[in-house]
Amino acid sequence: MLSVGDESQQAVVPLGASAASLAPLTAGATTLSPTVVNTVTSSGTAKKMYIYNQLIFAYGDSGFQIASIANPQSPVELAYKTTVAQVTSLAVAGTSLYVGPAGGTLLIYNIADPTNPTLQGQLVVPGVTTIQGMAFLDSVTGASPKRLYLACLEGGMRVVDVTTPASPSILGGGGDG
Repeated sequence: MLSVGDESQQAVVPLGASAASLAPLTAGATTLSPTVVNTVTSSGTAKKMYIYNQLIFAYGDSGFQIASIANPQSPVELAYKTTVAQVTSLAVAGTSLYVGPAGGTLLIYNIADPTNPTLQGQLVVPGVTTIQGMAFLDSVTGASPKRLYLACLEGGMRVVDVTTPASPSILGGGGDG
């Protein structure tokens, strides 16, 4: 975690990054010099991060990591899960973690206990090798997530019904990627 200015202005950077690799930040006429407050080590390489409530989900080459930032000065790793391929996208809604590893299979984990994520469902997305991104339109409106939108490397977008995370199904989508 980086501290930029005072404690109320903190940012999180991917694992492996250092304050030395960051350019100075400028806010108006003031130049801010980031400093590393603390780090969390991991078994894998993190390429991207997702923050949900007081949890950070870092993901990359070989899986995903869950860390608590309830105390930003002392982040704590809660769990690390390996996947069969590089994780390229991730989303969270409620107690479900949606993981898109290369290979085109959507994995859904129950994270009610973030120290022990358990696989609760999966869905092979036909004709897709990489899920590039995912989002819930429902969560923007405040409704309980029912549809997960996948941005696929091949075939454009897919819409997945996740009303029951243990048995997701494709509702539609397609396109020319």
